Amino acid sequence: MAKSQITAANVMKPFSALTTQAWMREVRQGLPTAAVRKFVKDSGLDPKALLRVLQISKRTLERKADAHLTPAQSDRFLRVKRIYDEGVDVLGDAQAAAGWLQDRNRMLEGERPLDILDTEVGAESVAIALNNIAGGLPA
Repeated sequence: MAKSQITAANVMKPFSALTTQAWMREVRQGLPTAAVRKFVKDSGLDPKALLRVLQISKRTLERKADAHLTPAQSDRFLRVKRIYDEGVDVLGDAQAAAGWLQDRNRMLEGERPLDILDTEVGAESVAIALNNIAGGLPA
């Protein structure tokens, strides 16, 4: 397995720090659990809700440092990371993004944005809501 470009030291960098092709390689080989643990710890998102969306058990993340997620788990993580970073860009900082992702939203029929990131359709709905905010519309 090739050495991952995503580490605990750089997982909080913006999604745009890597090319799309680099992210695809990372997802296919499986992201290191240490990087995901760091994101869970530092993102400001509720760890239980985040792990539920990622469909990752706490035990999986607590494995030895060199363990990796499956490609499917890595893909879900990337979906959350991409939306989180978009929220930081649109809302101005990580704390505002984490708060917005965890608050119920009328545009999303009362759902919490974080809770619907478990599917691509949900992620697209959240991205549209963030684009509306960026365009000056209420969310």
